[in-house]
Amino acid sequence: MFEEIEYRVYREELELEGIGRYTAFGVAGFRAGDRREPVCHVGDISTERSVAERLAELCNRNILSPSHLLDAAQDFLDSDEF
Repeated sequence: MFEEIEYRVYREELELEGIGRYTAFGVAGFRAGDRREPVCHVGDISTERSVAERLAELCNRNILSPSHLLDAAQDFLDSDEF
């Protein structure tokens, strides 16, 4: 049975030694209709919300399986998609 996943952007506050505090955006996948508990997520994709939004859009359009989110994020960041 196919489980529909909705990918959305989330914001996180992080701190990195030598850089300090910064705001980053990640992508999380939720079961359709459930906005409480993500089934998968990849954080710290970019400090620009629009980059994470583009990845979430591609994941939703291509009906990405949650098990492939990390690979998709890595491929996305290695590409010229954003």
